[in-house]
Amino acid sequence: MTGSESKDAGATGAASSGAASASQPANKKGERVSREERDSEFDQAQADAGKKEALALGVLPKAPEDVPDSAVSGGYHKQSNTMIFHFYHGEDKSSRVRFQVVGKSCGEIHSVIKRVALLCKKKFEDGHTKEDVLTYRTELLTLVAEAIGLEAPKKAISQPQRKTKAEREAAAGDGTDTPKTQKRKAQQARKAEKAAEKEKKKAEGKDTAKKDKDKNKEEKALKQQEKQKEKEKEKEKSKAKAAKDSAESAAKAAKNGKTAAAKAKAGAAAPAAAEVADSSSDEESSYESSEEEVGRRVGKAAAKMLIRSALRCACHYSTTCPTKAKA
Repeated sequence: MTGSESKDAGATGAASSGAASASQPANKKGERVSREERDSEFDQAQADAGKKEALALGVLPKAPEDVPDSAVSGGYHKQSNTMIFHFYHGEDKSSRVRFQVVGKSCGEIHSVIKRVALLCKKKFEDGHTKEDVLTYRTELLTLVAEAIGLEAPKKAISQPQRKTKAEREAAAGDGTDTPKTQKRKAQQARKAEKAAEKEKKKAEGKDTAKKDKDKNKEEKALKQQEKQKEKEKEKEKSKAKAAKDSAESAAKAAKNGKTAAAKAKAGAAAPAAAEVADSSSDEESSYESSEEEVGRRVGKAAAKMLIRSALRCACHYSTTCPTKAKA
């Protein structure tokens, strides 16, 4: 084997030994242990738990035969981090008693906790009071603690039984309220007063808001009316101005029409005077020439209108016809 091969073999062996050590589990101290050691520790723990369970059940009385296992219920309680078995004694929900057995005082042994709960249930059924059953439970737990080497439990103190609704109403009717009840009633009265004040303020605020809203509506309506009046005045002014402008334009148009008619009349009188002068020198030639001129001028619209309106004669296109004058 060469030097390089020996190095590779050494590296491979080191890696395999490291992987094997990494795969081994660790104990509570953080030390690496083998699977066999871990299994042996588990078996030892199971054996110790079995011994403790046997010792605890040995010092306890036997489970009552007339009380079924379903009379008590329980299991692991996550919030308390312990096992709890409990049951209820009594038919009426308002007066029934709740009773429980905690696992910390029994070494967290399931069968022992359930046995103690069943024995306490039997005591209740035999007619014992809650104080008697609490004392009996303390005695049983003390026996279990001495058997498995735990600290003896403290003596349980019975809590006062809660009054029923009928009893509380009767006490309130007699006027014998406790200080706690009187304090609660005073708090309720203060809350009611605050609620009434709040409602009153709310109602006042609503009224104020409504008044402000109505006022704003009225102001808005008045402004709209003023705007409408202004618009109507402007419309009337514009109409009067339009009528005035139309009257002025009509007057101007009439004036322009009169001026155009006068100009047309003056323009038409000049050729008529020239024709009269020519006709005085030579009547026959003038008659013929005027007839020819009239024939040429008849095609004009203004000449036709003057002839039709009898302002000019059709033969000479003159205001005074020479033929009619001779006749």
